[in-house]
This record gives sequence, structure tokens and C-alpha cells, in this order.
Amino acid sequence: GIGTMNPHVPGSFRMGGVLDYLGHYARYYLLAGRPLVSTWAFGAIRCARHVLVQERQASSLPVSRRLDALAEQAKVTGLSARQVRSLCELRVRRSSERPFTVWRTLWLDRLAFLAGGLILGSAGVLLGTWALGLVALALLVTAYLVYEHLVADEPADAYESSIPWAANRMAAISEAPVVLLAHTHGPLREPLPGGALLVNTGSWAPAFGDAECRVPVRQDRTFAWVLTDGARVVSARLLAFKHQKIVAFDGALLPDLEGRAKGTGLARAA
Repeated sequence: GIGTMNPHVPGSFRMGGVLDYLGHYARYYLLAGRPLVSTWAFGAIRCARHVLVQERQASSLPVSRRLDALAEQAKVTGLSARQVRSLCELRVRRSSERPFTVWRTLWLDRLAFLAGGLILGSAGVLLGTWALGLVALALLVTAYLVYEHLVADEPADAYESSIPWAANRMAAISEAPVVLLAHTHGPLREPLPGGALLVNTGSWAPAFGDAECRVPVRQDRTFAWVLTDGARVVSARLLAFKHQKIVAFDGALLPDLEGRAKGTGLARAA
């Protein structure tokens, strides 16, 4: 999308429709004296080209190289090649594998409609009359409205809502009692249906609850604390550094863990 983007506020970059995007653009860019139209247009085209080139390079990777990488992952993780292959099948498809999604996300499909409107309108005027040009333009606008109605965007929270399901499958495949994730911005500790535990450590990046990034969401720094006895996991907790102390994610102070953290250097990392 276009506009001021805050990863903690999906509505700041995935909006409901064209009017929402235009209003956002007018508020944060046009009225602010920095339209950035050429920056967006040329940047979007370069980005799309880069993504498509990446996909061609990835798809040209020899099968032998892929098998070698699979064997290496099995060796490092202690899993079988079959388990590693099953885990790889859970991955989210790369953007480069979905070129239409890339074009739509960058608004290049809208740019194509705009260019088509200018061409048809100009051709109608040059070859006939203003009326012919307006008719051609009206047909294109109708086609665009039908296109927007038929092509639905993926919900902004679709990726995060699928994480528990994917984590449960990861635990089942690898036979792991705990699945640790850290990519998404929301800390989470949640039992999974298969009996394993999902712990998402969230992000240490500044978090804000508004598009202008003026309202802080959290001031703590979350992390996972996993205790093991040999190969057996004893416990897995979601903790946080807050005001120079280690607390549970719900805010309860844990003095015993705080002392142990000082001994391992975790407190100094805060």
C-alpha cells in the first residue's frame, strides 16, 4: 500500500478501498507538500522487477543443490530428511511466487488502469469526438469497478491468524514440545491442540498504536525462558525486561529468574 505505515496498525497500510487510500495519501502526503508520485511509480516498478528476477533465480536452482540443502538441514537439526521436507512444505509462498499479488500490493494494477484510461480517452478524442473519448473512459471505469469487486485482497491478519495452526503442525512433524517463533510483533504464549506450547517472543522494536507513531503500545522487552533437563524441556515461559527487572509477561515480578539472569548476562542485555 501507500501512505504512512505502522506494522502494529494494519489499517495504516491495508485499507478498505480506493477512497481510504486516497484519503490517507491526501492527508499524509499531498497536503503535507510531498506528493512522492514519481517516487512511488518508479520505486514500485523497480521493486516488482527485482522480485520477479529473484523468482527466476530461485526456480533455476539445480535439484542437486536443493537436495544438498535438505540434507544439511536434517544434519543440523537432528531431524530426518522427511521431517525437514514436511516442515518446508508449511512455508508461506514467497511473494515472488505470486506476481499478481506483488503488482496489486504495489498498486501497479491501478496504474495500468490509469494508463489505459489516458490512452483510450486520448485515442477517442484524436479519432473521433469528445463524446467517443468519454464513452471509452466510462467503459474503462466500469471495468475497473468490476475488477475491484471481483478481486479480493488477503485480510491483513490472515498471516498471523494462521500461526497457531502452522505451529501445531510444526510440533507434530518434529515431535517438539515447544515451538518458538519471533517474527510477528505480538508476544504470545499459547497451548496448542496437539499438546505442545507456542511461544512467540514478539519484537523489541518500538511499538505504537497509531499511524503517526505517537501512542506507545508497550515499553517492555519480551523474551522466552526455556529450561531443559538434557533433551527434555522442563518449562517454557514468556518473560519481559521492564524497569530494570524481569517480570512475567502479565507483569508479575520473578525475583528468582532475575537473579539467574544476572548470572547469565541477560540482565546486562536489558
